[in-house]
Amino acid sequence: MDLEPLDLLIRCYRCEDLPQMDFGLKTGLKVVDKVTGQANKELCDPYCTFSFGGEQIKTPSIQNSYNPEYNLELHLDLNIPSPIDRITCQVYDADFSSAITGVVGASSDDVVGTHFFMLNQISSTDEDCGFLPLYGPAWVCFYGAPREHETFESEHNEKMNEGLIDGCAYRGRALVELVVQTKTPGEEIEKKAPLEDLSLIHI
Repeated sequence: MDLEPLDLLIRCYRCEDLPQMDFGLKTGLKVVDKVTGQANKELCDPYCTFSFGGEQIKTPSIQNSYNPEYNLELHLDLNIPSPIDRITCQVYDADFSSAITGVVGASSDDVVGTHFFMLNQISSTDEDCGFLPLYGPAWVCFYGAPREHETFESEHNEKMNEGLIDGCAYRGRALVELVVQTKTPGEEIEKKAPLEDLSLIHI
């Protein structure tokens, strides 16, 4: 069976309401940031990942923010038909070394929350009125472990944040858009680019 090459265009606008992910060192009543030593910083360094069929792409990490703005267009290669039935969106908190080097994706980075886009819910294979995967722009919510920060997450809590078992608490949301487009074999597309149209950033 011939596979049709497709481009998954992801517009990642921003996240909101992310939980505290790092332990604050108390100095009087001030919280000291883990990298800069500055007080009163928000204790999360979030970045978003999108993956499908073994391919993954990430946004940069935004330091010290529970409400990061990304405003990026990201691209993933898709081939259909595929045995994979979902696109995975995850928010991570970059660890100490990631925050310093700017290289995100270390195994020690913590998962904030996970959302699955099920292909059968955002596309159709109907012969007469089928359509390729399409979503948003709209908010997606993340659910996982309780928001109260723990220095060491339990294995059960980690599984909830990773979407391996049902979550029990709201852990923030992301404003995203997914569009799948056809492309010619061998066509090269820039994987990351800043968004030009920011009219949706405040919806």
